[in-house]
Amino acid sequence: MLCFDSDLLIGFLKNEVAATKFLEKNPGIISIIAAHEVFFGAKTKKEQSIAEAFLREFNVQPYNWREMAATVKIQQRLLRRGKPIGKGDELIAGTCIANNFTLVTRNKKHFSRIKGLKVKKW
Repeated sequence: MLCFDSDLLIGFLKNEVAATKFLEKNPGIISIIAAHEVFFGAKTKKEQSIAEAFLREFNVQPYNWREMAATVKIQQRLLRRGKPIGKGDELIAGTCIANNFTLVTRNKKHFSRIKGLKVKKW
């Protein structure tokens, strides 16, 4: 199962051709964390309305105990190496690992630091 990173969703909302084509051809889900990042980035009421309508088109993977446990392992490994990638991305990666999802992102190099995470570039 593909799980879309917020950069793909934001690309679609910004009318990026590559993002639109990818989403048209590939079914997938989003994590509640990616949805949060997209919705947080919507600054005006109009942007929030557009973002919410778009995000509601997806099945959303919640963040619960299993995702939290996977995220903590990721964060501990990255911290030991001195190379954290940011809380939001760590939460998204934990969600993907806990559910055996492939993360679809433009930031493959960034996420490649995470052992066991399957990543596909869009």
